[in-house]
Amino acid sequence: MRRLFFIPLAGLLFLVPLPSLHAAERVITVEGYNVNYSPFYDGPMLVNSKAKKLYCGRGYSDGEYDQGLYVYDISADGEITGTDERILPNSPDPVQPPPPGGGPTYYFRVVYGIAVSPDGRKLYLGLCGCRNSEAKPLVVYDLDEKGEPTGKPRSYEIAKGLKNIQSLLLHPKGNVIYTVASSTEGICSIPLVDGEPSMTATNFAIGSVYNYQLIPNDTFDKLLVPGYPSRVQLVTVGASGGLESKDDLMFNVGEPKAWLAATRVDHTLFFALDNKLWSWTLDKDWHPVGKPVVHADIPALRVMNGVQSSLYVVLGEFDHPKGAKEPVFVSSRVARYKPDAQGKIGKPEFLSDIFSHKRVMNLTVDESSGVIYVSTWPN
Repeated sequence: MRRLFFIPLAGLLFLVPLPSLHAAERVITVEGYNVNYSPFYDGPMLVNSKAKKLYCGRGYSDGEYDQGLYVYDISADGEITGTDERILPNSPDPVQPPPPGGGPTYYFRVVYGIAVSPDGRKLYLGLCGCRNSEAKPLVVYDLDEKGEPTGKPRSYEIAKGLKNIQSLLLHPKGNVIYTVASSTEGICSIPLVDGEPSMTATNFAIGSVYNYQLIPNDTFDKLLVPGYPSRVQLVTVGASGGLESKDDLMFNVGEPKAWLAATRVDHTLFFALDNKLWSWTLDKDWHPVGKPVVHADIPALRVMNGVQSSLYVVLGEFDHPKGAKEPVFVSSRVARYKPDAQGKIGKPEFLSDIFSHKRVMNLTVDESSGVIYVSTWPN
């Protein structure tokens, strides 16, 4: 039996303390409410450091009214306090019933995006009806002064013909929210008035019909839009938040064609393909330089948003039993790297414990405490 292990560096495993952003840097698994489905299986997680709240969106949920928003209190050192997570509806609208002969989970609702307004008084959810399009996929909650959702949520239609949200991004001015989704050919731009969506949402066509992320540059005048098949597009953002132009250059990252998920650290784009970490350096105009570089010694399952110029990678371990057609998943763990200005990567600055037979599906980082919150899925 041949086994691929996490980080082969002269055959050594990391058994010594590693440098940290914080002395208390550690991983906390958010769990305790997984009954029939993963709690948020690919669903987003967001820390509100100022209000000391953690918001999580459940990935798969069904029922007349989905209870798909989870709210937790966190302490100054990042610990989840108490046992009274608040489980709230992810929409005020009922899920449409399944068609004749369809099972109870034939139609379900997924939370794929969470954002908080700059003033901390609005919480936005992006919904995707995977087997049934969601008529009003943008949901808004009011937040009180402690960051707690209050009152009834409101749901909104987005641009004409768009029925789901795969990812959402709030402009730093809080005046526009952008969404992308599978099976749509553009970016939906939704103006906000007093934090609420107006009725003038528009769809900015970019050509690709499978778009999964929106990655801004530091000045928020460019958006990188990864999608399928294994490609990224570049969109210009105007001073007021309007989308002005797209770059005609659609740069493919090569085979295998995949549902590309990526993140950016400074002027380097990182993505995971075929259980390997890839990087692509971008110039001052955010165009790619040369060809993507594969870091074959870093077995990346996923890449996550960078914090303080750091890159978070979910590493995977697989067995290759003799005669098996496919590799067998064994475990995962979280690593934090500090790429240099050219995107080169050295040893990880942090390694979590191993999650045996569990995949780390998503994570978020509390910059004030250094805690990395993760969701996992048994495998």
